[in-house]
Amino acid sequence: LRWKMTLRRSDISTMSLEKRVLTEIIHLYREFPCLWDNRQVLYSNKEAREQAYEVLLEKYRVLQEDATILDLKKRIENMRCCYRREHKKVLLSRVNGDDPEHLPQLWYYELMFFLNDVMDFSRLESIPRENSDETLKLEFDDSPPKIRVKKRKAISMSTIYLPEQQDSDEDVDHADSDVMPLNPDNNHNSLTTLNVNGVTESEAFGTTVGLQLKELDPMQRVISEKLISDIIFNARLNRLSLSSNVNI
Repeated sequence: LRWKMTLRRSDISTMSLEKRVLTEIIHLYREFPCLWDNRQVLYSNKEAREQAYEVLLEKYRVLQEDATILDLKKRIENMRCCYRREHKKVLLSRVNGDDPEHLPQLWYYELMFFLNDVMDFSRLESIPRENSDETLKLEFDDSPPKIRVKKRKAISMSTIYLPEQQDSDEDVDHADSDVMPLNPDNNHNSLTTLNVNGVTESEAFGTTVGLQLKELDPMQRVISEKLISDIIFNARLNRLSLSSNVNI
């Protein structure tokens, strides 16, 4: 009996430590909006995100000494999913006019209120109470689809990443299953592929250039934009030829 009592106290101590560490991680997570706020410029900056995760990982290793960033991301994503599910129930309870409304059982529910700023709960339908768990119709999007391009030494349109329709805060780490190769020798097929989802060849090319400009330091970006503008200006006046080039 004494052994069982000691074990229970040990379990309680472990749970208390985990709760304390996870609370600190949530607070740190909130301090790094590049990890969860898609309105932030650094949200699409992989280096900034990785640095932020390194800070959180140091704290998380108090619970798991050999934890990796991937382990940390999975834990955070699991907590986010649990929070979203619980918040859906609260909102649905309000829509249905439940009295009292649903009381969240998640211990860190209030700690993650800040995520509401980047979630879209604009479509919420009142549903019969008995079916609410199975037919909950609530949409949110905290990771908007993006057009991403593969880096190359020269501007290239040989590969385009078309928008993904997923709900995750790890959009920068998606697999390459959505890569759509384009055949540069077949203009018709390339144009047809580029027109998927209304993306034209010129729009996709513009996106490519825009994303590459974002990686430059401010002065280099200003100079690059000036040169590009000059080229387009001369092109509109039909001054360009196959022998045209930029001398630097």
